[in-house]
Amino acid sequence: MITFERYRRGERLPAALLLPGSGPTDRDGNQPPSLTPNTLRDLATALDRDRVVTLRFDKYGTGR
Repeated sequence: MITFERYRRGERLPAALLLPGSGPTDRDGNQPPSLTPNTLRDLATALDRDRVVTLRFDKYGTGR
């Protein structure tokens, strides 16, 4: 889980839009129930450590 406590209001940060692949891929990069590598979730976490804001989303019909 990414928290915003370490960022200041109005601070400009680099950002990345992480897009899920083809098929029923969710925001974490998974195609449950068989493939759950969490690649996009792990990438977002790594980018957060480098102070890069990320946006991920579930495609229509996938995820929660």
